Formats: sequence, structure tokens, C-alpha cells
Amino acid sequence: MTGSGAYVLADVLRTDRARLRPLIPDSPATVTLRQACRARQDLVRHRVAVGNQLRAHLLGAFPGAVGLFSKLDSAISLAFLARFGCQDRAGWLSEKRLAAWLKAAGYSGRTSPAELCQRLRSAPAGATGADGAAREHITRALAAVLTSLNTQIKALEAQIAGQLAGHADGHIFTSLPRSGTVRAARLLS
Repeated sequence: MTGSGAYVLADVLRTDRARLRPLIPDSPATVTLRQACRARQDLVRHRVAVGNQLRAHLLGAFPGAVGLFSKLDSAISLAFLARFGCQDRAGWLSEKRLAAWLKAAGYSGRTSPAELCQRLRSAPAGATGADGAAREHITRALAAVLTSLNTQIKALEAQIAGQLAGHADGHIFTSLPRSGTVRAARLLS
């Protein structure tokens, strides 16, 4: 704080002390909610970083997987990478085989198997043979980390929802417009 700012603050405290309310520390419920929100935010940052790392890796190892589904860190995309983690494995797929795998994986069906197959075939070729097999291990490792992060983020979101529901001021922040559970919890904490 600058010298003049400190002087003004000291003068306000000296002359208007009676009008000022004492600072009340946060309740333990608010402190724990803040910690949970920060932990979730940290995990989301890690997910973005690992997702970027996976995308960069796939651009050299298996480019067809990068734009196949809407999000690289979605459950269907991670399941695809766990099953078909390299160019050689994806080359085995036909439209019928992909359709059967998508059905077994519980894919929502927003994009047809024919279009997905076309995306795979029109993408630049990735690493094959021994190089592709070696890179597949990296792909699977990064996909496993993303899967774990997604699971932990969902678990923290459930924890945050429970803490917000039990907080004395939770109803105030959840009533705000466009405030979902996580946003309301972050505003409260």
C-alpha cells in the first residue's frame, strides 16, 4: 500500500471506527467448500494440460483420433483410444465393426458410424508397425490419466454439491441466475 493510501485507511479507522463492522472470519463450512472448489479447479487445469499433451502426441502418432469425437477428453473418445490406440488397430475397423463397437460402448449416436469411418480414413496416416505400437503405450497412458481425472472431478463435484446443499447460505447462491452447483459454490466460497 502506498503511503497516502495507508494514511487514508488509518484516518478512516481513527474517525469512523464506530460505523465499521468487525471482520467476521469464514465459517468452517465455507472454508471446506473453498478447499473443495480449489481442488476441483486444480484437477480441471490438470485435465486441460493432459488433454493438450494427448492432442499433441496424437497429431504425430494417430492423427485420425484427434477430431473423431467432439471432445478428446470425453468418455467415448477415451474408450476409443483405450481400444484402438494406434493407426494399425484403427485400420482394422470397417463401418460395421465401428458401428458394433460404438453400440457396445454406449455411444449417443450424434455422428453416424459412416461419418466417423470417413474421418478416420481421410485423416493423415499415423505411425504404424513397431513405432506405432510403442506410441500406443503413451496414448493409453495419457488416456488413462484423463479417465482418472474425469472420475475424480465428478467425485469432487458430488462432494461440492453435498457441501453446498448443507451450507447455511447455499440457497442464496443457488437462486442466482445461471448459477449451477459448481458456480454457486465458487461464488459462496
